[in-house]
Amino acid sequence: MTVVAIKDGVMPADTQETWGNSRARVSKLVRLPDGGVAGAAGDGPACQAALNWLASDGSLDGYSDRPLPDISGAEVLVAKGDGTLWLLYNRFPGYQLLDESIAIGCGCEAARMAMSYGATAIEACQRVA
Repeated sequence: MTVVAIKDGVMPADTQETWGNSRARVSKLVRLPDGGVAGAAGDGPACQAALNWLASDGSLDGYSDRPLPDISGAEVLVAKGDGTLWLLYNRFPGYQLLDESIAIGCGCEAARMAMSYGATAIEACQRVA
């Protein structure tokens, strides 16, 4: 069950990707050029395209001389270096979140509940994944 969460500046994620009856280990987090972190959940290729774009200094607003990647089917949580949180949902541009803790992925509701009861982001991901 995919979950990427953030609370108190910490963003953990699980590492399993599944499709059909197959499983693989993947990284769902990348370090951003501004020192921030991005994590993705959803369609594997779309997630990797979004994470690669952001890690290579691609903008959240989608303005670039380079062609935008197709991120249909991906949710991407971005903690920018300035501490702001952003969400990309299926397409660019991203929008700023006002919450201080949030989770994405199919395990997001359980992780959000755990964090609301005092769990850290790491504990929430461990309980859900």
